[in-house]
Parts: sequence; structure tokens; C-alpha cells
Amino acid sequence: MERLTVFDYPQTAHARRHGPFGYQHYASYRDWLRDEFSFRCVYCLMRELWGQRLAAFHIDHLVPQAHDATKAADYDNLVYVCASCNAVKGGAPVPDHPPHAPAVSR
Repeated sequence: MERLTVFDYPQTAHARRHGPFGYQHYASYRDWLRDEFSFRCVYCLMRELWGQRLAAFHIDHLVPQAHDATKAADYDNLVYVCASCNAVKGGAPVPDHPPHAPAVSR
């Protein structure tokens, strides 16, 4: 297993390992997202700490709900982030996120 350090980002785009679907609310995907992103914030790579999971980490929408409410519970639109990064990003879309990324085959 390779060791990650701060700002040591992968050279290739993330390929989703999971493809759950059917949940009515995005919070239901929390455990899937935790595993998907190795218990780390996708923006700063901070690792989740024991006992601080719910307060310190959020689920963020790559395309904000205010921009496209139909993607609110779309797994491919969700990422696991720390509270600090989520506060900085706010309701802005991710600038380099492709608008029509290929969906995970189910």
C-alpha cells in the first residue's frame, strides 16, 4: 500500500469502485463514500480520526444541489470531504469536474 502525504495527489483520475444506487437521500451513501475515498477528504486528503467522523466529515456534491437538484442523491455526484474544505467550497461547483462524467456500470 502506498503512503500518501499532504498534497501527494494521484496522477490519474479517480475511478469509482462502488456503484450503489436507489437511496432516497444522499446521507445514506456515507459509508459507501467513506470506503470509496479511503476515509480521506477528497480535497485536502486529511484522514478521518476515530470518534470525529460525523462532526468532522461531510458529503459534498460536485454539482451543487442548487445547480441541479436531480443529482442530489446521485452517487457519482457525491464525495467525502472534511468540514473545513466543505465550508470553503460552499455552493460552488468543482471547476474541473466534467459535466457528463461516465456513470459506473451497475
